[in-house]
Amino acid sequence: MKFRASLNGDHGMLFNLGREIYDVPFWMYKVNFPLDIFYLKDNVVTTAVYNAQPCYKTPCPIYKGKVASQVLELVKGAANIKVGDRLNIQPLSVLPKNNIGIYSGNYLKTKNNR
Repeated sequence: MKFRASLNGDHGMLFNLGREIYDVPFWMYKVNFPLDIFYLKDNVVTTAVYNAQPCYKTPCPIYKGKVASQVLELVKGAANIKVGDRLNIQPLSVLPKNNIGIYSGNYLKTKNNR
């Protein structure tokens, strides 16, 4: 999200960490708008950080998730997600040769289909 001026409310970024990690650190250095950060293990939210504020010079606050294999960043307030929710994260279909995918809609659903 670094250096972006804004982001559509229904878009975000999913980080696949490759394995389960404890005390996962994330920060908001040079991010220009507040985010909600969700730490996931087996698609279940283990930690939620709401309204993480931008930081323009170091040192920045470090937000830690207790355990995660993925981290989801969304625009502040974009989804009603809480600790314990199971998310159904679906991969995008195969991207075109230029590696640019365009999607309009809501991929993210919680166990209560919110």
